[in-house]
Amino acid sequence: MCNHTNMATTQHEIDSYFLFHMTENFGQTTIINCYGGGSLKGSLYFYKEGTAIPASSKSSSGVLSLRFRENQSTDMLATLRQEQPLYL
Repeated sequence: MCNHTNMATTQHEIDSYFLFHMTENFGQTTIINCYGGGSLKGSLYFYKEGTAIPASSKSSSGVLSLRFRENQSTDMLATLRQEQPLYL
């Protein structure tokens, strides 16, 4: 059983994003930076199969770094394009 009542949560509304495809020299294949009100709210990092994925994190300013497997990027991008409102 999982108890989430003691976990702090952060939620940001997203109104735009920028998509980056990385070269072979990086563990990430895709990065999507998500913005709300003109400021960076978080980044979605997608990693190649077989690459270690660091834990997702939050900076001291509240910017989220969320990490996923490469095969999840297509579905995530479809959600960003088709759904409104968006939140991280």
